Amino acid sequence: MKTKIQILKTAELALNSVLGDKGEWARVLFAPWVVLVIGYLVVALFGDKTGGDLFQYTYNTGEGLLQNNYNLQYSGDEARLQIFSLISGILMTINGFRYTLLKEGGKRWWVLPFNVRFFKLLICTILFAFLMFLFLIVPIGGAFLGGLMGGLLGGILGGILGVCGVFTAFLYPIIRLSLFDLFIAIDQGHPFSASWDLLKENVWRFAGLIGLWMIVYGVSTTVLSLALTPALADLILTPITTAFFIKGASLVYETLNEKKAVAKAPRTKKQK
Repeated sequence: MKTKIQILKTAELALNSVLGDKGEWARVLFAPWVVLVIGYLVVALFGDKTGGDLFQYTYNTGEGLLQNNYNLQYSGDEARLQIFSLISGILMTINGFRYTLLKEGGKRWWVLPFNVRFFKLLICTILFAFLMFLFLIVPIGGAFLGGLMGGLLGGILGGILGVCGVFTAFLYPIIRLSLFDLFIAIDQGHPFSASWDLLKENVWRFAGLIGLWMIVYGVSTTVLSLALTPALADLILTPITTAFFIKGASLVYETLNEKKAVAKAPRTKKQK
């Protein structure tokens, strides 16, 4: 019998668990959160006050009244802040998964795991981002192929190929590989293949859990940004939503891994 992830139930259990152990979660994520705070302080105190861009590219589409100008900008401050966010996120991931799955931590406020796990997860995160780019080529290529054909038929074909490509060649493999960080955090080998195997029959249900987390984070950030600044909203919500997602992913791992272990266990003669 297939084990299916219960999206709403898992989210409810994760929320109740985080709220019930909020003191320990605060200690688990405090030090990585300070790294994020330092990132914002570095940008605020030493950032580029002239608004200069590290990367800028402008291109035009259409002609005459239909002409549109697109300006892509990427500032040095954004790059610096994303580096701190990446480091903070990796540290939160390691501390969070080891706390919820291995019952490690939760007693000390200052835990920064700059060890082999950190660098392994950093390298795999960069590799994962590269894989996302490669998988994205398929739907983009499908849409581009339809565009080359021209006309209504080409537009319809390009749209179909693009949408199908997004779901089958981009979202499906990305989501199925997305638990690699959990396996690295708890020192299990072959993180990508382990994640691929674990989520075999629950890819879209886990996608639903990720989607729910993104909705909660997006709505909360938008609402809080109206009262505060986007930076303060991010600093407040990042550890909260990270704890919620880590606990939810851990529940998924425990549920599916337990079922997998039961399935592999040798059966007795009576069971046979």
